[in-house]
Amino acid sequence: MKFTADAVVCTKCANEYPLINSVVTIHQEERPEICFERDAARDTERVPELGGINEEFSDLARAQGQLREAILSLPYGNASKYFHEEGYFKNGASHAPAVDYLLSKLRIAAGIRLLDLGADLTWSTQLFAKAGAKCIAMDINHHLEVGRLYQEAFDISYDLLSCDMHKPVFAEQSFDVITALSVLHHSSALNSLTAHLAKLLRPGGVIAVLEPYCLYDEDKQHFGTDQIEAGINENVYTLDEWHQALSAAGLVLEDFLLGNGFCALYRKNAGSSRGLFDSFYDGAISEVTAPKSSFNPGDSIGLKVVVENLGKGNWLGEGLTPVNLSYHLFKIEPSGERRLLTFDNPRLPIVPHLPAGETRDFAYELSCPSDAGEYEAVFDLVRERVTWFEQQGFSIGRFKFTVG
Repeated sequence: MKFTADAVVCTKCANEYPLINSVVTIHQEERPEICFERDAARDTERVPELGGINEEFSDLARAQGQLREAILSLPYGNASKYFHEEGYFKNGASHAPAVDYLLSKLRIAAGIRLLDLGADLTWSTQLFAKAGAKCIAMDINHHLEVGRLYQEAFDISYDLLSCDMHKPVFAEQSFDVITALSVLHHSSALNSLTAHLAKLLRPGGVIAVLEPYCLYDEDKQHFGTDQIEAGINENVYTLDEWHQALSAAGLVLEDFLLGNGFCALYRKNAGSSRGLFDSFYDGAISEVTAPKSSFNPGDSIGLKVVVENLGKGNWLGEGLTPVNLSYHLFKIEPSGERRLLTFDNPRLPIVPHLPAGETRDFAYELSCPSDAGEYEAVFDLVRERVTWFEQQGFSIGRFKFTVG
């Protein structure tokens, strides 16, 4: 590529692409839906209920005062009103834990080539650039120009490209990392898109995704209906569909975190593939203890519950299928027979997430029954709407106690 005052020229094919407000613009031969979505992004940017900003402004790239400071604070936020009301900033801040998770897993080395898809204001790109990556922020909308704010404020540099992510504008094996935060679901051709992106990765390269998902096919009809009506290309996929599309492209699941979105890393040429939930439920409750075992009716028992994640997944008590700690309560009759009293009991969310290979102590408050007798609380984890962990081979924990 060769840069002129107002254009970028490809040194191989001599094609010239305009440079508009520091953004390389490749809009030739676009599909109609891309044009519609670009217009919709502009039309909805001040509509909070559709992910916009509750503020009057003419150009976010020239934002001043509190609005500018709020932009620069993304995704972590600041004390301004923007992060306490529905809309763009609150949505962005909700991604912060997942972004931190991805950054910790990517371990970005100085000088790697990184393509940030759906970069929008480029708040994600600036984080990767600060970590040392050579970044290209790519999107179809006009918000890319906001990248200048970050570059000036933090003395960093990265390229801005306005282009459809389906277009083959890069040579194969151009990138070490591709990041896609809430963008791939805007494609209705997911399988062909992931195959295209896999070709852009160098051997051993990683694609990191954070995408909405639904649990069942019947849930799809309720996703993004207002955005679709506004002209935005919204799609939603099940976890199986996400995993299949990425795996079929020759990418191997490395790690994932389920919360409000599907946050995952897939690596190119990394050996044999595995199922999304292979070894996800492996683990144990290795200890359930209290200072004593005899209590009065109605007492609150302060328990220490030790949970071990021995599998390959990360457990988190947030999102569509949160992982929570709970118990089943049995009464032990004089004959020794165990009688189930309550199957579902209060949940304790696994927050923050419990990574694979780690152990954590949880403080759980259990309320004693009102009747005297011998009892047993059987502790387990539950992936809500899906399964109790014991049903998948997880080792449960038990606590026997007496109510006098």
